Amino acid sequence: MSEEYQALPQRATRRRRSFTESTSEEVVEPAAKKQSIEEIPPEREWKFEYLDHTADIQLHSWGSTMEEAFEEVALAMFNYATDLKTVDIDPSLTREIEVEGHDRESLLYNYMSELLFNFSADFFVCKDVKITLLDKENWKLKAKCYGEIFV
Repeated sequence: MSEEYQALPQRATRRRRSFTESTSEEVVEPAAKKQSIEEIPPEREWKFEYLDHTADIQLHSWGSTMEEAFEEVALAMFNYATDLKTVDIDPSLTREIEVEGHDRESLLYNYMSELLFNFSADFFVCKDVKITLLDKENWKLKAKCYGEIFV
């Protein structure tokens, strides 16, 4: 007996909206944050995709190096939660994280877990991540995370 499976519908993305009490009022945007070009990574092409899974979502990322693939999978996770095009980078909120593992898979797990902890505890959303150290012998990773607080 063959069973047919259907893919789950694509999740709607959340968008930030400005609300006013009456539509005749002009929405005032907050003043632009001062950002130095050295601190803000340039816009880049996404190198990830989402794959269907019965109970969850699979994040598939790629890159020319392991560092790039790790950066992209982090962005995939945050982009799934909220549209990263609506997220700004506040240089004063740049985070540095350090994680260790005993092999590649445990390093990736601990890295994603640390990013998720930052979101769960402080509502910090990464718009960009830069791996500053990836030690493949001792399985250590250091990264800088650029983003803002999710409101």
